Amino acid sequence: MHRSAPPPLSLFRWKSSMSCLPSFSAVLLALLATAATAQNAAAQNVAAAPETVVSDPAKPFPQNRVKDFYSRQAAAFLDSGLQAPADLLPQFPGLDGGGFGHWGQNPEDVSFDRSLNETETGNVVCQLTRHFGRTTAKAVNVLLDQGSGTSVMFDPEQHTFSEAWDGSFVVWGFVRFGLMDGVRIEGRRLWPHTTGQWLLPAGTSRRYVGYYRAGQRVVFVSQIGQAKVLQECRYENGRLVRSLLLDGALPSGATLQLATAGAAAQLVSGAELQGAVRITENSLTERLILAGDSGTAGLQVQDSSVRLVFGDRPARQLTLVLETFDGDAAARDASPPPGISPDAAPLLQSIAANVWPQDMRGQWAERRAETLAVPGTEAGPLAIDTLTLPHYPNNPFRSAMRIGGVGCLSDGRIAVATLMGEVWLCSGAENIGGSNRLSWQRIAAGLYRSLGLVVQQDQILVLGSDQITRLHDLNGDSETDFYECVTNDYPTTGGHDFCTSLQQTAAGELYWSVSSRDFGVAHRDSSGRIESLGSGLRNSNGIGVSPDGAVVLASVQEGTWTPASAIFEVSRGSYHGLNGPRPNHGRYGYDLPLLYLPRGVDNSSGEIGYLPQDPRLGALSGAALGTSFGACQAYVVLRDVVGGRSQGAIVPLPGDYLSGVCRVAFSSRDGSVLLAGTEGWQSYAAEDGCLQRLRRTSQPLVLPQSFEAWGNGVRVRFSEPLDPASVTADGFFCQQWNYLYSAGYGSPEYSVKEPGRQGHDYVPVKSARLLNDGCTVFLEIPQLHPVMQFHLHARLRTKGGAEIRPDVFATILNQREDFRDYDGYVKTAKRPAPDFPIAEKYEQDPRLVRQEQYGTNFGWVSGSLKLSFGAAPGLQYEPRVLRVPPGAKVSLAFRNSDPGMPHNAAIVRADAVEEFGEQSMQLASNPRAIATHYVPEDPRELCFTPILQPGDTYTMYFEAPQEPGEYRIVCTYPGHWRVMQATLYVLPADAPLPASAAAPIRSFVRMWSTGELTQAADSLQARSAVQGQAVFASAGCIKCHRLGDSGSILGPDLTKIAERYRGTRLLQQILEPSHEINKQYQTWVAVLQDGRAVSGLKLEESAESVTLLPNPLKPETKLVLPRAEIEELEASLISTMPANLLITYSQDEILDLLAWVQAGGRADDSVFAAGR
Repeated sequence: MHRSAPPPLSLFRWKSSMSCLPSFSAVLLALLATAATAQNAAAQNVAAAPETVVSDPAKPFPQNRVKDFYSRQAAAFLDSGLQAPADLLPQFPGLDGGGFGHWGQNPEDVSFDRSLNETETGNVVCQLTRHFGRTTAKAVNVLLDQGSGTSVMFDPEQHTFSEAWDGSFVVWGFVRFGLMDGVRIEGRRLWPHTTGQWLLPAGTSRRYVGYYRAGQRVVFVSQIGQAKVLQECRYENGRLVRSLLLDGALPSGATLQLATAGAAAQLVSGAELQGAVRITENSLTERLILAGDSGTAGLQVQDSSVRLVFGDRPARQLTLVLETFDGDAAARDASPPPGISPDAAPLLQSIAANVWPQDMRGQWAERRAETLAVPGTEAGPLAIDTLTLPHYPNNPFRSAMRIGGVGCLSDGRIAVATLMGEVWLCSGAENIGGSNRLSWQRIAAGLYRSLGLVVQQDQILVLGSDQITRLHDLNGDSETDFYECVTNDYPTTGGHDFCTSLQQTAAGELYWSVSSRDFGVAHRDSSGRIESLGSGLRNSNGIGVSPDGAVVLASVQEGTWTPASAIFEVSRGSYHGLNGPRPNHGRYGYDLPLLYLPRGVDNSSGEIGYLPQDPRLGALSGAALGTSFGACQAYVVLRDVVGGRSQGAIVPLPGDYLSGVCRVAFSSRDGSVLLAGTEGWQSYAAEDGCLQRLRRTSQPLVLPQSFEAWGNGVRVRFSEPLDPASVTADGFFCQQWNYLYSAGYGSPEYSVKEPGRQGHDYVPVKSARLLNDGCTVFLEIPQLHPVMQFHLHARLRTKGGAEIRPDVFATILNQREDFRDYDGYVKTAKRPAPDFPIAEKYEQDPRLVRQEQYGTNFGWVSGSLKLSFGAAPGLQYEPRVLRVPPGAKVSLAFRNSDPGMPHNAAIVRADAVEEFGEQSMQLASNPRAIATHYVPEDPRELCFTPILQPGDTYTMYFEAPQEPGEYRIVCTYPGHWRVMQATLYVLPADAPLPASAAAPIRSFVRMWSTGELTQAADSLQARSAVQGQAVFASAGCIKCHRLGDSGSILGPDLTKIAERYRGTRLLQQILEPSHEINKQYQTWVAVLQDGRAVSGLKLEESAESVTLLPNPLKPETKLVLPRAEIEELEASLISTMPANLLITYSQDEILDLLAWVQAGGRADDSVFAAGR
């Protein structure tokens, strides 16, 4: 799915029983755009909320989000004139005001993209590949023949071809833009190459050099001992032809194992054959012939394997021909071997001689795209120009332009890498402000998740999950002819384990982040040696390296054991918290970050780019520029060292970007900064990707350039002199809070002074002093202590008269001695420093204790039905269908085989899965919810596993229900449940599976909005009554609504709905049910004195109690709440009718449903075509 705006939703969707919630009054105040004065807020015993905190539903996503919460909070307080708040200041209310759940308007399905198989990727795809029951992590797949789909796989780690098939090329998944699953092979297997490998003497060196692309031909090069080995597969006359060229002598005894075939393999010979191997299996015969003069090389069957034995004098070029056929093998053996194209050998010989045919033009050199740039406004100190990308489908290849890397060439061209593995060159940046014309050329394709790019001496290096590739243009057409492997010496596990953010020092040493196997930050020095720096980094999407390599930073994303996004300074042996505390890493069990990033500023962080010292950058000269993939914004990173320990701060910069910026490059040609990015999980991207240019204007840019923590306050240096009259204590606002490091998903913002309470502490500033340099301000804060998050907001004026409103967000771990260089210094006795929160010790969930009791009963376990299933990369269960007999004792083993993510499995009745999944999502931000493994208390839940780390196994013991039924298996780890599902059928042994087990699951189509269907909705004609009636049933409308003589009366009767709503207005009621809610069916939310929140339709109300109906589908489940137990009772702005009911339906199906409802369920209405 490509980025589009979802319909606006109400902010009062949240309904939670989490004990971590603040009081309902505080939540409302933090969410609402209140017009109350600060004095009124103080009377309520809470501090004033920002004047405009809530998102505006009238605006499209992402403009309707909460922005600048902390800055507005500061402004509201300064405007109030209060000396101090009456209580804690409100914490950040959550993304989009907390009304959309933990991830705001960023559900998992925004990252579904089903267009990837439409992309013209070219005939090479490097990806983790699933093939015939096996997985190859660093596979290079090559399409040899478009018509037959004949393809081969080369394994760079084994330096040989490892698979051959026909029928189709590779198939992409769709979750997380197709990046989670890798690719899979669907077709007929031609040769059991999977066990192909070189058998070499001990100590023989091997190095994968890379591959050449000559049109559709692909030649792989490896260095094996002293020999350069070139290998190619071609498709000629229905046969696979494999060529090897040996440039140099192989080590003595070298053998190439081609396949393991057991007794099915036999050597054959014929009048025309010098030697061949034939394998017959599964009614298919494969014959491998070593054609032509091969010297001492020959095919042999050894130890059930087919091998190419080279001998002491093999021919320099060897040719293997693979035939696959049915019929009389003996007759085929007697026939002459096939002829080989005489044009094949010269290319390999030219490559071996380092001579590239200059008449060999690239495949895509003439297929370019053009766009128009959009210059940024000059109104502020920084302008953001948009170098408009040729987005899908407006480029020749229908490529999704999600950018994962950016770099600048000396001639002004800009190189970008995409997540799909393409590299493009953009020309024409110098035209911005003139013709604005940009030209785009694809110069490389087929790389594996390209999430980093640097330029070294005008050569482009691209980071993939499998290797770093240097691109070589050998004939001057800009297109890549040689894909050189710089290094692939780091782990690749696929799934959620990404390699990101390639960076280099001034000396050319390389750094990048590797999530696989918790490798950390990889450093490749000038000798080619690779070392790991740091570990325990959660999903790092960006690093930062100072020009001299002395400082290496890595950003992480909030989540399990990561209370907030953060930037860590990594080093050899450092550990940064993922997977919980470890000994020998300080009192908290991990090495604390340089700084935490508040969620209201950066909910998902990217790369940190070190900018050069350049006067064209002004206040940004020499700065470290951080990026927010989540907020689509940028900030300056400040670093301070106290007592040998680093700590830091950020200064947000003005301006929004069109996508999740996460990559940075400097253009020495014009002195600008290029920021590039992509949409994705938890990103406020408006477009699939972006490439934008940040540059100075004529307006003054004034920024804090250093932040220092002292024993009695903080010292901040600005880039320009300040007006002394503007430096007063009344012009500053400071607040602080901590986070809880735990196994929970993220953390609330906790008071420092009152540990355990959620909210911010106001930090009074005793005095503000401008120091002698005219640029540095000292804020006297006598009771300043170490704190995870410190926020400073200022209202200042420069000496030149410019008004500035900077924000600084810092982490204070160490403090210097008191600062004394000002008049009036007085030593103040300090209260003891409060400690940082320490993760609680949780008791085991009692539900797990109960179900594990079966596992201690040997007789019960020995007589149980034993089944197993597992989690696979790509948010999948394998297998997806299980069955057990009614009443059976079941031992169901679950293994998390996804190397990149934690998972669990909860089994719940199929008809309850929607409600159950939504309840699990509400637990995501509660640090105590890990004790329940994000599994809600629900009687319809059968059993569940704990959250398992990759590789872990857990067995569920349960007795199947006596009644046959259908149960859904879901992963309740935050964000997974909608996608990660399987089915358990409870059925007698002789009962067939229901037809639904074999039926394809409805797949995601689109997040439909009313606007895109308006024209069709207002001109309904020739619709299908049959399909409209079917959708009315399958979408669940019939469960709540009556239409004609069928349906239910739980919701409004729709038989005469056309008298009130028709066309677009009726469609809006279906697609956006919360737009206008019938008061009779409005949900009410009651927050109880014990902190629980319950909701339902209000059936009765009296002075003593309120009666709610939590589930309209179960009218007997009434809930009577005594008034004395109710703290707050509010009407919800969310309809009881679920949103997004039609995201798996096509436009025609939706319009037929609309027509069926509008017609009152009458098939004879004129809106329907006759017979439909």
